[in-house]
Amino acid sequence: MNIKRGLADTPEGQLHYRVAGDGPPLVLLHMTNLSSRAYVGLMSLLPGFRTYAVDLPGFGYSDPLEGKPDIRTFALCVVHFMDTLGIKRAHIFGLHAGNKIGATLAAYWPERVERFVLAGMTHSLISDQPKRLASIPDYAHKLHETRKATNPGLDLKDWAMLFSNAAKIWWRPSVVGKDAVTDGELRQLEDEVLDLLHGRQGYGAFYLASWAFDIGETLAKVAAPTLVIELATPREAHLGRQAPVLEKLMPNCRSVTVEMNDGDLLYRHPEVLARCIIEFLSG
Repeated sequence: MNIKRGLADTPEGQLHYRVAGDGPPLVLLHMTNLSSRAYVGLMSLLPGFRTYAVDLPGFGYSDPLEGKPDIRTFALCVVHFMDTLGIKRAHIFGLHAGNKIGATLAAYWPERVERFVLAGMTHSLISDQPKRLASIPDYAHKLHETRKATNPGLDLKDWAMLFSNAAKIWWRPSVVGKDAVTDGELRQLEDEVLDLLHGRQGYGAFYLASWAFDIGETLAKVAAPTLVIELATPREAHLGRQAPVLEKLMPNCRSVTVEMNDGDLLYRHPEVLARCIIEFLSG
């Protein structure tokens, strides 16, 4: 599939995006520390749609937002992106960070959302805000350490953490334990390291916004047909299944649970997500 790239001029700055295919518009919103690069494999599996993978503000090659934006500001950037490209109404797919922005779009700009696909690992789908925050203590530490990422500079401690996180990606045990690294594995490592470095300002701003965001209250306002894809892993089994809880929050929602060993479905098995998306959006 021929994937093209472009820059959309919005009131908040330029947003970089990838676009491919023909058909009904489908906007793909990525998770933190990634960008539209992560959706290249998935886009090739969605030929029946005009897919737009957007670098969210502060990620990939998109301009960062100023100050301390909330989730609604991130969502407004997507609305302005759609305005710039002349997209009046689209399907929305959001993964992790993207599901919160997508939920806000569907709740507060319902005229712009045809159908909404909300995907994420179990912790990302907990609707009760205090429980969600309590379930991800590792992220609490990251949030504390990335507060300065919304500022122009990094002190030595922040710089060291950024380098450490990049090294963890590059020397991933599942890769270095092999005799050779395949071209596909190398491209994924390159993409993730580049996204980490390019998202230095974006993830700090987004984590601050996410901490204050009540996804349960927002989802209760969503009227668009919605599919929840819960990516269930053994290490989060103690949290209990969250998709059935979200189904009860929204009047027009159904869900599917995908059992997996880790959270790397997007890169290693995008066809699983593609099947769920196509079945729901074509239904």
